[in-house]
Amino acid sequence: MASQKYALIGSPVSRSLSPLIYNTAFAFTNLQGSYEALEVSGSTLEDVISRLRMGYAGFNVTAPVKERTVDFLDEASDEVNAIGAVNTVRITDSRLHGFNTDWIGFSHAIGNAELDGKSVIILGAGGSAKAVVYALLRQHRPRRIQIMNRTRARAEQLIRGFQKLAPCTALENVSQRDVKEEIALVVQTTSASTPEYSPVEVNFFKNIGIAFDLVYEDTLFLRQARSAGCRTVGGLRMLVGQAAEAFRIYTGMPCPEEAVLSVLVKAKAYDGTYIQ
Repeated sequence: MASQKYALIGSPVSRSLSPLIYNTAFAFTNLQGSYEALEVSGSTLEDVISRLRMGYAGFNVTAPVKERTVDFLDEASDEVNAIGAVNTVRITDSRLHGFNTDWIGFSHAIGNAELDGKSVIILGAGGSAKAVVYALLRQHRPRRIQIMNRTRARAEQLIRGFQKLAPCTALENVSQRDVKEEIALVVQTTSASTPEYSPVEVNFFKNIGIAFDLVYEDTLFLRQARSAGCRTVGGLRMLVGQAAEAFRIYTGMPCPEEAVLSVLVKAKAYDGTYIQ
């Protein structure tokens, strides 16, 4: 059987762990597959997808093109339609079949955190934020989900998109100064979070129980949270969880998650997970 080609598209992707994850999974399952990361901007998206359609078996999608890629799909899963973003595309006979596994990865990473009847804050309003909101509404029953985003109109758009799925959950657009109540969970979904920069001030964490950053580095956001006494979760387990489901969609086989995690730890990938 000829080797199947897969890729990650988005920007920036030069430091992505996805090639290591998938190439490790292919090696452990003895499947003939290869995986690469392709730098893609909005202006090059259409041309790159046309090339992928003709020569690849599938591709993953990361920021900032998770939402725009939906327009190129021939078929979309119920989750893609509900979330409005795609992160996994399987190619069959040059047709693009879109899936969203981000919400599964988030649920995998958050584990058994008790969120029913609690308040949650989401930082950001892009494709990853939408997947997190979807997961919270589908598998938990938070009393309130508050969206904090630099552009209020984008946050309002996210809220409108999910109101029908949230008859028992209040969806609100807030700013940092509006947060005064106790918050069970805050999820940082933006690309702005880095080891040197946090989108919030340190006093933001005084009423936070759990701080989750989708970035899989030891970010300033996570260090601020730890200094304030919060439990913290890094993005590595979400990354592996969503990749495992994507691997199953691509190959029909389970992903060797423990083997993948072991390789990532040896590569000094930062986990930061203190919830078991």
